[in-house]
Amino acid sequence: MYKQTYPIATKHIENNTYMDDFVIGTSTDTEAITLYREMLQLTSHISLPLAKWTTNSKALQGVCKQENVPFREITQVLGVKCDTDKDVFQIDVQAKIVEASKEPVTKRLLLKLMSKFYDSLGLFAPVTVIVKILFQDTWLSGIKWDELLPPVVAQQWHKWINELLCLKDIRIPRWIGFSETSDVTIHVFCDASERAYGACLYARHTVNNFTEVNLICSRSKLAPVKKIILPRLELLAALLGTRLLQYFYKETNMHSHTAVLWSDSTVALSWIKGDPNRWKTFVCNRTTEILQYTTPSQWRHCTDTDNPADHLTRGTFPSQLPSLESWWHGPKCLNHDSDAWSTKIFRHIHSLQSKLNHGKLSLDPFTLQPQNPS
Repeated sequence: MYKQTYPIATKHIENNTYMDDFVIGTSTDTEAITLYREMLQLTSHISLPLAKWTTNSKALQGVCKQENVPFREITQVLGVKCDTDKDVFQIDVQAKIVEASKEPVTKRLLLKLMSKFYDSLGLFAPVTVIVKILFQDTWLSGIKWDELLPPVVAQQWHKWINELLCLKDIRIPRWIGFSETSDVTIHVFCDASERAYGACLYARHTVNNFTEVNLICSRSKLAPVKKIILPRLELLAALLGTRLLQYFYKETNMHSHTAVLWSDSTVALSWIKGDPNRWKTFVCNRTTEILQYTTPSQWRHCTDTDNPADHLTRGTFPSQLPSLESWWHGPKCLNHDSDAWSTKIFRHIHSLQSKLNHGKLSLDPFTLQPQNPS
């Protein structure tokens, strides 16, 4: 019934409703006004009228004022503040979190405040991974919930929470420069350490010979308590990067744009570019899923210094994040033509067999043959 009467509104309600928030973007003012009117009519018809309207469209703002619909220039959705006047996002660093720096540091306090720091896009993940690692350390040490943490852990905690206010001045542009004439490429970087692994996704677009690279989202996870060798953690990072790419495609409907995935692990790349049936169960299952959504030719090797996902594996204190260009805009090489990117693409793998002997990884000899991207 409603799909026939309000086709545009029902489509977006199904795909863009988050709890009690409705978030959507359009390409033109006309589309925005049409959607706005349908949404008002539909939600009023079912006695669930929408409130807290906000938009950066001056035309739609004018319509809201004419119809006396409440409008907000600054609002918050899923833990992120949106300033429609400046058209930027910013994180809400709650004052009560900063005030907690004066409280006794216990495992209970860590969990309580860690859960309040909500970052749905992972834009501040290098900062949050630090406190996640600290919390995992409290579990490994067997500390009770209300027991004071060791001085070393407490010192790191105080440094982290006292610097949180450094994040309140970060402004992230909502519009990242996409247009119908843009040449867009998606880049996903994956990395792992013994403590955590993660992936970050960037959009690289070129218009009139001007190239810009911007962080879109990221995901990170702590390494399991049960020890896993580093190459396998790197493979988990590659799998996380693959899932992040699919999430991006699903949410943006940008499947037509080419994607390049990067890792600094030659072993993980060799697994991905080999036949999954040759590997043991752990590697086989994960490479099979990776190759279900990506092709071996999409995977490329990058150096440690050119991998921004490294920030997800070791963490960055809040005072360092605002000026961390490699995090917000990716490695500098992406600002140049693809000829300047790493050319270490793996074509043939003669032999690669991993064996776990007392927790160590031994590799039989194998050959990597570089191939030019052309």
